Amino acid sequence: MKYEESDRIELKREMVDDLDKEIVAFLNAHGGTIYIGVEDDGKVVGVPQASKDEYDERVSAIFI
Repeated sequence: MKYEESDRIELKREMVDDLDKEIVAFLNAHGGTIYIGVEDDGKVVGVPQASKDEYDERVSAIFI
């Protein structure tokens, strides 16, 4: 599958500090999906195994 950014898809190579702003922007618009572990050109690079729990916790904390 080839990933491409659009008004409903955002690609992030890694976790970013302002992810909460990206989520709010989607919530204030038509919704969307943020893929972490995908380059801007659509290439999947994945998430480091050691960072998966940290990423899960950081994303969950945004919604608390």
